[in-house]
Amino acid sequence: MNPSVSALIVTQNRAQLLRQAVKSVLDQSYQVTEIIVVDDGSEEDIRSVLDGFMDKRIRYFYTRRLALLPRLRNIALSHATGDFVAFIDSDDLWHSDKIKLCVEAATGSDADIVFTDSQVFDETGIVEPSTCEGMQRADPDIFSEITVRNLSLAFGTNIFFRRHPGVIEFDGSLWAGDHDFVLRMSAFHKAVYIDRVMNYIRRHPGNMSRPMSMNDIICHLEYNRTLDKLLGAGRIGRKLYRRIRAENYARTGHAYYVRGRHRRASAFFAASVSLYPRLNIVKLAIKNLFRRLVPRTAGTAMLF
Repeated sequence: MNPSVSALIVTQNRAQLLRQAVKSVLDQSYQVTEIIVVDDGSEEDIRSVLDGFMDKRIRYFYTRRLALLPRLRNIALSHATGDFVAFIDSDDLWHSDKIKLCVEAATGSDADIVFTDSQVFDETGIVEPSTCEGMQRADPDIFSEITVRNLSLAFGTNIFFRRHPGVIEFDGSLWAGDHDFVLRMSAFHKAVYIDRVMNYIRRHPGNMSRPMSMNDIICHLEYNRTLDKLLGAGRIGRKLYRRIRAENYARTGHAYYVRGRHRRASAFFAASVSLYPRLNIVKLAIKNLFRRLVPRTAGTAMLF
């Protein structure tokens, strides 16, 4: 008997984009068992869009506006019944063989989580060749790639995993939570990567992860909270913990700097150097920038 698959979507408005996302799920060569759509207090008529497909596999759940993806994804997870669960963002698309390849990879290797390559597109077509640069080699260490290189695998549309009692939930205290969930899953469960583009990530003005959005600041600080969990669980060593945390502070500092928040930027740059002085790649640049940003008499701003 073929394993069952639940496709999970969280949306807030985006009715027309959602229609395309759902169609890409319905068009899968390996049929999903159900499509669970959690509506985060939309003002648009999402139910009518879904009713238009006239497909009994679509299950719709409305909630008051939460604006917290981890909590919304946990709501979707609570309704899932499939052997496997696959998330897709409401503005993205899947290749028609996405689920087929993921099920085959998971069952063939006894993996609990499967990733595939992704491409970014907009109204003009494909704008980036791959989101998984560096993964194109035999049997990559998924946990190491995601942890050490802070590699983004377009998580919101690239989360496919086996549903069993050992599976964690999303951390509801986080703003995004994708990276945290995937890191903790791949830290304790077998993960595999398929070097084929199966996800298409839409670039548009409403993206949470668009350049110069608050995501540039929040994602790195959330990552540091994940590092705390991994360190506490003994999954990473203290030296690696300090280095990655320092890198995240430096990235956060840069995000504040380009926004003109120079004192806040200087605080994160200083924290980066203090935490990991051997971060030679950025140390000199940080020191020079720090001197220009803050007068000698100025105090150090509080961290975010």
